[in-house]
Amino acid sequence: MSRLADAMLVEATGHIQARDDAADRGDRLCSRKGCRDTNELLRRATRCSSQRTAELGRAARGVRRRLAVSSGELLPARFPCLREALGAGEVSSEALSGIFRVLEQALPAATVEQRLAADEELAAAGRGASPGGHPPAGCDDLRLQAQVWAAVLDPDGAEPRDDRATRLA
Repeated sequence: MSRLADAMLVEATGHIQARDDAADRGDRLCSRKGCRDTNELLRRATRCSSQRTAELGRAARGVRRRLAVSSGELLPARFPCLREALGAGEVSSEALSGIFRVLEQALPAATVEQRLAADEELAAAGRGASPGGHPPAGCDDLRLQAQVWAAVLDPDGAEPRDDRATRLA
């Protein structure tokens, strides 16, 4: 039951993010409510910690459906299988946040097919539907599986940042 409530919070967070992304700075919902960003608005509305609202925001960015600018059509989520698993109460926003935190560095190097394969495998593991009849994976297990996927998606790892390399030289 709590994962279904979690799914509703993620969906609402995604709507607020989408609304604020599309609006002019002065017309953003968070600005109109006296908040500097979406995270602060969520923190005030839900009375959750900033860590929890950051988790909701990260989860929402991965599974929210965006509108096509040209047609207004609703596009698929970046991770449609994980979105479905969240909506069915099979994975939590905490699990999604852990997955997306790990994968965000590797995603720029991944193809769409690779991203969707990772999505499908991680959702199956979260549901307990992976080959071998294993029980559903929890947050820590899904984060570890996401680390394996990150290595597959971007075998060279993140490029060193120029400013850090300059300091070390």
